[in-house]
Amino acid sequence: MDCDEDLAVVLSTMRLALARAADILRDPEPEVQVAHVVGRFVVVRALVWHAPTLAAGRAAIDSSIRAVLDDLRAAGVTLDGPTLAAVGVDESKGDAGSY
Repeated sequence: MDCDEDLAVVLSTMRLALARAADILRDPEPEVQVAHVVGRFVVVRALVWHAPTLAAGRAAIDSSIRAVLDDLRAAGVTLDGPTLAAVGVDESKGDAGSY
């Protein structure tokens, strides 16, 4: 995201979205962190926990990303740079729906 975005709004929106996302474990709670700053961009990452299977991991990533993106868009946050591509989703194959 661009550094002009309100970081507190972004982080709190992501935390709330992850608290409601399906397929992720609630204990330990999901974490949202500023990973680093690159030029004018702030890279934020979320750490979520899921059941110990490949299918559960994929489901947790999918539901987390969708919840976060939906809520950030609803909050009026403009996302710049990679989002789904950063986790290996191939949008050309329709893996990401409308995202």
